[in-house]
Amino acid sequence: MRILLVNVVDPRDSTAIPHLGVAYLASYLRKNGGYTDIKILNSPIDDALETFKPDLVGFSSVSQNYDIARAEAEKAKRAGVVTVIGGVHITLLPHTLDKNMDFAIIGEGEQTFLELVKHLDGKIKDRRKIKGLAFWKDGKIVMNKPRPLIESIDSIPMPARDLLEKTTMPTMFTSRGCPYKCIFCSSTHFWNTVRFHSAGYVLDEIKYLVDNGAKHISFTDDLFIANKKRLEEIVSGIKKQGINKKVTFTMWCKANLITPETAKLLKEMNTELVSLGLESGSDEILKYAKGSAASVADNERAVNLLKDNGINVQATFVIGFPKDTRDTIMQTLDFIKHSRLDSFEVYMLAPMPATPIWEYAKSRGLVSEDPDFKWSSIAHRADYDINDKIVLTENLTKQELFELHKKFIWLRKTRKFKHMMRNAIRHPYRVPLYLKKRIFG
Repeated sequence: MRILLVNVVDPRDSTAIPHLGVAYLASYLRKNGGYTDIKILNSPIDDALETFKPDLVGFSSVSQNYDIARAEAEKAKRAGVVTVIGGVHITLLPHTLDKNMDFAIIGEGEQTFLELVKHLDGKIKDRRKIKGLAFWKDGKIVMNKPRPLIESIDSIPMPARDLLEKTTMPTMFTSRGCPYKCIFCSSTHFWNTVRFHSAGYVLDEIKYLVDNGAKHISFTDDLFIANKKRLEEIVSGIKKQGINKKVTFTMWCKANLITPETAKLLKEMNTELVSLGLESGSDEILKYAKGSAASVADNERAVNLLKDNGINVQATFVIGFPKDTRDTIMQTLDFIKHSRLDSFEVYMLAPMPATPIWEYAKSRGLVSEDPDFKWSSIAHRADYDINDKIVLTENLTKQELFELHKKFIWLRKTRKFKHMMRNAIRHPYRVPLYLKKRIFG
């Protein structure tokens, strides 16, 4: 069976990174099912339908790209291919399953997808017994029993990176789930709990990447430093194997988890940059968005601790919360101006399904769970069409919010240029990769 796994991306988003989720599916199919005729790509799928001629296409999509997923699924159905959708959107809103999607994987996908492939291959007879599966029958969506999460994620083989584009700057996940309950993030609702890969598993994957040419590794889960004992074991292993002399690291971290001890450990492992989700320079907005888990003082302390240890700091911020005003947004701009941040990104607040912000937007009639809702309207990129953008703030017009965002864009460009110049001097091997991405996307 030829299996095509597709990460559905917005063609306007040049920052899309290789999606490890589908690579984990591929490695799981190989190890536990013996399926090897697998191809991974980002949408669109037109060329692959012609050249690879898959028997099955599995899509992974977030909500803001679900319109694209539906269009891609229609292409596959016209070619007579079985279609499957998985990912956060369909898990949270399974009733939006499109008519061109034969099956949906609800929740964690590895075992459910394997059993579905076996069913299509004639090895499992009754699809109704496959936990975590949804499908069409007689014009209605059938939902099977939910599938429990895999107890030990160390049992999941490392992602099939040989099916991804070769890079010297790969990414890694070291955990699944998040214990925090930010009002705009759907991660908690998708995973329901938190599980960590062991230090040994993480070290094995790092060593594999280094042995295969990695020069810089990015950890894309927020919780890399959350378990201090695990972090100490990882850093000890990295130093023992001399990996800290061969590669640099980047990671996402929660600001409230940055301590003098963790900052020192990150420096010892040769961390070059830490990304923080700081969200706002207003305590009022932080309390609204993140509860007691964040404050402006904590954010500033985290930035300074990292900078004092010689680590570059990038941060993301969000504007357009319902309670945002011109003053609270300007507080964010002032925070960035007076901070030691090397670079930053500012996004427009997007209502994601199953979050409190989604419910708020729904109460105002701004979003709908109707299957035909225009899902691209919740994309968080501020440089997309202003007329299609959902704006949630009660105190600013759409145009006023976008004018404020322009102030951040100008400041970001100057900071980013300085950061790029420093990186080009320190790591000249990245320059060709950057130019390739800018020219060819």
